[in-house]
Amino acid sequence: TTKPDHWPWQTHEGFPGAADSSHLGVCSATPPAFLVCSTEDGLCDAHENTDVFAEKLKAAGVQFEYVKKPMGKHGHGLKGSWLPQCTLWLQKLGWASKV
Repeated sequence: TTKPDHWPWQTHEGFPGAADSSHLGVCSATPPAFLVCSTEDGLCDAHENTDVFAEKLKAAGVQFEYVKKPMGKHGHGLKGSWLPQCTLWLQKLGWASKV
């Protein structure tokens, strides 16, 4: 993966510092998380980002939902039909009402 020059870190240097690494702050008190990652994202690929975060959430016993599938390149937004899955997850947690 090649990161743009303006990014604060490069892949070969590893993850960003602790202040910018959400996976380093995961503990049992971390709130539930809904993760979405496109397998076609060449900038923030799953292996370097969401997979790591998901592993930390699992190890800490934090509830999470992880959608990982082809949805286009970086910045795919709402493409990939993950929104209904997120809606159901929010409803399951009682954070969204059923319509």
